[in-house]
Formats: sequence, structure tokens, C-alpha cells
Amino acid sequence: MKDIFNKLDEATVRMEQIILIAGMINDGECLPDPLRNFLEEEGKKTLQRCFPDAPASLLEDADDGDYEVFREHFAEWMYESKKLGFLIQFARPVMRYSDNAKSSTYSWGYYATHWVYGDTLEAAVTEGLEWAAKREAKEKAEAINPSRKSKGNRKGGAA
Repeated sequence: MKDIFNKLDEATVRMEQIILIAGMINDGECLPDPLRNFLEEEGKKTLQRCFPDAPASLLEDADDGDYEVFREHFAEWMYESKKLGFLIQFARPVMRYSDNAKSSTYSWGYYATHWVYGDTLEAAVTEGLEWAAKREAKEKAEAINPSRKSKGNRKGGAA
């Protein structure tokens, strides 16, 4: 765990939410709030990214608005597919880099989040750190070339 802490600290990343699916899925009918909220709130795009092998027909059910049926079907699919690992929401502050991108400042008041799924904690952390590295590279490139700036998925003070 100390190794994970050090890697997250070095990358200025934190875990906002950690869902161990194996501990929450049971029969799929009475899902605990964290997993239920993820399935209801995150949308099809996030589900596709986290679970690229989920059947398209199952993901279409997410758009129907009948979350009870969707949750039950998705939980059943996770159980049958042995998707019992870690679903983690990572967060990283929006960095403000100097013009040459050699130094930065930040506040946890504005941050971006990203969900990942990994069969193991190590796999999920690795994917979360890869996301953070891509964000860092993009922010540095935008600091060096301001015409490349784009709006990101920001939490905190801005949504």
C-alpha cells in the first residue's frame, strides 16, 4: 500500500471512490449505493470505457431510464463475466503551468475525475496513473502553446 501511496502522491492523484465489485454484487437486486450510483449516474460512455466487452444491447438499456432493470442486468453480466475487480474514480487537480511548463500551481478546488476498472487493484491504479500522465502532458502542451487549450471535465468550483 505504501508503494501505491507514493505513486499517487508523486503524480498528484487521489482515489475519490473505490468499489470492490466482488464485495457488492451479490444477487444484483440490492446493490449498495456506491455501485448503484455509478451505474445510474456515469452514463454509457464511461461504462463502455470501463467495460469495453459489455454487450452493446446491455449498454443501450442504460439509456432507457429504467435503472432498476438496467442495474440488475448489468450486475448479472458482471457476475457472469467475472468482472469482480476494482472500479475506481481517480481525481487530479487542474494544474496551472508556467509558460515554459517547468513549474505549476494547483488547488484541489478544481479537479478532473476519471473512472477505471481493473481486475486487480494494481491494474486499476496503473490505468489511473496513465490517465493522470496523459492529463499532465496535455496541460503542459497547453501551457507552452495556449492556442491548444480546451475545456476539461472539472469538478469542484466548475463542473
